[in-house]
Amino acid sequence: MAEIRDLKTGAFAPLTEQPFIRAVLFPGAAFGLLAVGQRLFDLF
Repeated sequence: MAEIRDLKTGAFAPLTEQPFIRAVLFPGAAFGLLAVGQRLFDLF
């Protein structure tokens, strides 16, 4: 039971380590931070 519970590879990996989630989430977050940075730059 402990071996199964500790399995963290393949389909059982956390969501942040799934290739599809990384391919969609991280570039989207980068564009979001860029937009926020531009907005802050316009304020000053």
